[in-house]
Amino acid sequence: MIHKLNQVMLYVDNPKSMAQFWVNVMGFVQIKETPYGENTCFIEIAASLDSETTLVLHDRGFVAGMNPNMNTAAPSLMFASKDLPELQAKLRANGVTVGEIINIGIDTFNFADPEGNYFAVCRV
Repeated sequence: MIHKLNQVMLYVDNPKSMAQFWVNVMGFVQIKETPYGENTCFIEIAASLDSETTLVLHDRGFVAGMNPNMNTAAPSLMFASKDLPELQAKLRANGVTVGEIINIGIDTFNFADPEGNYFAVCRV
């Protein structure tokens, strides 16, 4: 039986620069960095130290080289925030591409990371 969602693996072009985005712009914390292969690593990050689910940033090229049939596209993720206007303004101030807050049964907006992957945030 599955107990919980433990990790989400995000395949990115540059794990170190993407970790900087998630930590410095999005306010995540870095849990650990683990080298693998000759010149790459994976980096585990989370919204907070007590998060049950973490994101693990993997080098897309390295993973695709090991398993050419693996889908390394970004998953569709929705994060949660208590203050959407404040988060949206903070991201805009940091040069992040953000969408407008819309209501689709819940208030939400999307944003793009520096590699052009889009994610959503809803109000909790």
